[in-house]
Amino acid sequence: MRIFTVLIDTFYSLQASTGIKTYISELCEIDSGGSYHYIPFPKISTINKITVFKNNNRTGRLIFHCCYFLWKTVWLPVVVKWYKADAVICPDFVGPMWKMEAIKIITMHDATFWKFPKEFGGLWRKYITTMIHLGCRGKSQIIATSDYTRKSLPSSLSKVPAEVVYQSSSRLSRHKFVESNSWTNELGLESGKYFLHVGFFGKRKNIKTLVNAFDMFQKQNGDYKLVLVGGKAIDGYMDEHSNIEKLVLSLSLNEKVIIPGYVEDEVLAGLYKNAAMYVFPSYEEGFGIPILEAWQFELPVIVSNSGALPEVGGDAVLVFEPFDAPDLSNKMYDLVADQVLREQMIEKGRRRLNQFAKERFYEKINLLVEDRLNPD
Repeated sequence: MRIFTVLIDTFYSLQASTGIKTYISELCEIDSGGSYHYIPFPKISTINKITVFKNNNRTGRLIFHCCYFLWKTVWLPVVVKWYKADAVICPDFVGPMWKMEAIKIITMHDATFWKFPKEFGGLWRKYITTMIHLGCRGKSQIIATSDYTRKSLPSSLSKVPAEVVYQSSSRLSRHKFVESNSWTNELGLESGKYFLHVGFFGKRKNIKTLVNAFDMFQKQNGDYKLVLVGGKAIDGYMDEHSNIEKLVLSLSLNEKVIIPGYVEDEVLAGLYKNAAMYVFPSYEEGFGIPILEAWQFELPVIVSNSGALPEVGGDAVLVFEPFDAPDLSNKMYDLVADQVLREQMIEKGRRRLNQFAKERFYEKINLLVEDRLNPD
C-alpha cells in the first residue's frame, strides 16, 4: 500500500498570535495513519523557540514578510520537493507561488481583503491578494472555514474548488488554568463579575460598539468589568487600539475596562473560566474560534448578527445588530438578570460544541485529502 506524504506549512506561526495560530496548532495534531503521513514543517517545537517575529512593530513586520515571500516562492517549494510530498496544506491563505506536482490545499479564513479593501493599506492589500492568487495556480483546493467564507470569496478564485471544513479548538482545555488569585488580583477582577473579549484590536472587531454598550450597561450594573484581551492589529491601517484607549478614557471607564494585552494560554483559560459571559461584536469573521473556546468553559455567548458568527453559533448564542450598542447592552443585561436564560444558553453551547469536535475536523481533512489524491 502506498503511503501519501502531506506537508503542513507552519511558517506563518512565527508571527501569528490569534486565530490562524490556533488553527495551525490544531491541524498539526492530526494523526498520521493508514495511507497518509502528515509532516508539519517547520516543527511547532522549532516555531515556539523563535520569538523575533512576535514583536509587532513596522520593522519586525517588514522583515517577517520578506522572509514570508521567500518562503512561499523559494523555500517551501524546495521543502515540498525534498520530502517528495504528494500534497501541501497551507493554512494561511497563501500556497506556494509556483505550479507543482503536489496538490496545494489552501485554507481561506475569511474574505476580508476583498470585502473591506479600505481597511488595508493599498500596497499591503495588493501584495497579499496577488500572493493568494499566485498560490492558487495549478492543482489547488481551497478549504473555507465556513459557508459564509466560501460564498464571500472573489469570482477570480471561482475556478478553484472550495469545500467547507469547520475547525475545532481544544488548545485551552489542555492547559491547566491558573487556580491562584494572582492574576485576578493583578487585574482587579472578581470571578463571575466581568465580560470577556479576546482578539486583536482591528477595526472589523467592532470593539468600539462593545465599549459603548458596556458603558450603557455598567451605569445600571456598576459592579461588572470588561476585559479586552489582545493587542494591536498587524496592519496599522486597521488598528483601533489607541482609539479604544481614548474612548475608554473619554467615558471614564479606565477602572472598568481592563486591557491586559496578549496573555499566556494558562491565564487565558483562567479568564474564560471565571468570566460572566463572552461577547463577540465583530462585523466580519470567517469563523470565530473564541465562540468554541467560550463554550468549552461553559460561558453564555453574545455575537453580532454578521459574518460567519450566526452560522457557527446557531441557536446557542444570543445575537445583536453589529452597530447597535443599546441592543448589545440589553442582551448583556438579559444574561445577567435571567438565570434561566443563562443556563439555557450554556446548555445549548455545550451541545453545539460537539459539532466542532476535533475528530470531525480531522475526519473532514482526511476525506478532502483522500478525494484529491485518489480522485477515482
